Amino acid sequence: MKIERFIERIEGEATLLFDKNRDGSIRFVEIFFPHIRGMEKFLERKPALDALAIAPRVCGICGHAHLVSAAKALESCYENAGIELNISAKAEAIRSLTLSLEIIQNHFKWFYLTLLPATEGFETKKDKSVLTAHHAASLCSRAIAHLAGQWPHTSYALPGGVMCDPTHVEMLQTESLLAQIDEVFKNSILQLDPKDACKIAKVETLFEKNGDFPDLLRYFRKKGWERVGQSHDRFIVLANHPIGGAGKAIKTRLAPIDILSAKEDEAIAPEGFINHAKPVRYNRRFYEAGPLARAMVAKSYLIRQMHRRYKDASLSRITARVMEIAKLLEYCKKTLDSIDLSEPSYMPPPVSLKEIESTRGQGYVEAARGSLLHGVHLYRGKITRYCITTPTQWNLANGTPEYPGVAQKAMIGLPNEKVAEMVFKSFDICSVCTTQ
Repeated sequence: MKIERFIERIEGEATLLFDKNRDGSIRFVEIFFPHIRGMEKFLERKPALDALAIAPRVCGICGHAHLVSAAKALESCYENAGIELNISAKAEAIRSLTLSLEIIQNHFKWFYLTLLPATEGFETKKDKSVLTAHHAASLCSRAIAHLAGQWPHTSYALPGGVMCDPTHVEMLQTESLLAQIDEVFKNSILQLDPKDACKIAKVETLFEKNGDFPDLLRYFRKKGWERVGQSHDRFIVLANHPIGGAGKAIKTRLAPIDILSAKEDEAIAPEGFINHAKPVRYNRRFYEAGPLARAMVAKSYLIRQMHRRYKDASLSRITARVMEIAKLLEYCKKTLDSIDLSEPSYMPPPVSLKEIESTRGQGYVEAARGSLLHGVHLYRGKITRYCITTPTQWNLANGTPEYPGVAQKAMIGLPNEKVAEMVFKSFDICSVCTTQ
């Protein structure tokens, strides 16, 4: 028996086709995204620097991640042509801060606007959840605007640094906004200062605390869902980030990565349906990207404890993401204090990309949902090919019943599609980025 289900409360649109057993449990599920925007094709034949204006518009949530990936891809074009670029510590810090604030904003929105609505009794908390999400997002957006000059779809990053030059007053205003985000975290998600939250070392301690997140943990325990949503137990992180470095993990075994081993395949769709999401694999194997992957590769003590108890279940995935908010807030405060305003924001490249006959480059960052990769080919300063590989392509890749993708495997065997939808949303789907 097959049931088609349109999924709402995600970024964009997705459809799940459930193949169910006689008892109603899920035998297999196919994931497809019916719409396409064609941003990669749109970038072809454009001047190279146009990518800095077009790529951020792939997504209204992760515009900074797309911008910095595009800027890094163009910087890689210089490097592969044998031309050295200089980027100041100040510029690197500003890029990292805006990326971190964007991730924090996204995590708040995901928790309150995507995940909690998938639970029972949400209607009684709806108004509070919406207000909390929008308040946190507004504070993050204002902080980003102080540093980068605009939000969303800003184009402040470019080869050689950033085109923003925050003043001492703007730094103080950003510091104040970070303190307010701290308060939102403390008053809603987990009733602890982020600094103290980062010190939690025992899984059971989380269940004993107060806040919307501990309430959710206890809800999972009450429903007996602690171990639902387990997948391949393989994780990948393509870029260094504030929480740790790049690498891959199979269960808890770590190894370095070769970026060239990450490959896109042709999109797979059920008969009679259209799918514009290309699966991506590493050495032909499915890997999970995102906060749980970052925590596992970074050897987070708390998340590894959670993993020992519940493996790569949705509960581990959710915990990694929520606790990443606290870690990133602490990182942002330290990084803001370290910035030397006297340093240059931008150091121009020695030559224009138009002066280089032919080159190519790759830029990758860790976005909210996981590893994001931009690849570009240039000829005399014009884009001949552009490829964007998004986190959702890692997590929602369509496989086969014999070898399912990450989210597919996490849903196989669940008792019904309602539980499957909750597991599906624990990955935080963005079809907008995926179908570009």
